[in-house]
Amino acid sequence: AAAVQYNVEIKKGKIRDLGDRLILMVDRGSRVIVKGSVFFKDGFIAAGAKVTVERVNGDGSVKKLGEALSNNEGEFSFSQPEGNAKLRLTAILKDGKAVKDIDVDSAMVYRTALNLDVDRPKP
Repeated sequence: AAAVQYNVEIKKGKIRDLGDRLILMVDRGSRVIVKGSVFFKDGFIAAGAKVTVERVNGDGSVKKLGEALSNNEGEFSFSQPEGNAKLRLTAILKDGKAVKDIDVDSAMVYRTALNLDVDRPKP
């Protein structure tokens, strides 16, 4: 949720209680945002794919950072604090799988596509 609070006066050296319903939004300008799409091998969108993101460490070990499902347009999104990292994206849907590593180094939006190794199931 987002809102605006008007007529708030704060005097130098004083503290002003704004209540317990104030929610501070994350500044997306300081985040690494990965946006992507999942497709079947034949090019059709893959809705409902489980997409996992892991950080690949220098020694080859991995740490899971999160997971999501691709939406009806086959799209997904992840966010993490800025910094150098190698991220491994894995998409799985039924018998299909796709894996892609991407390098991130600063706060910005990174876009990618994951192509499953199977064709879309026949209706």
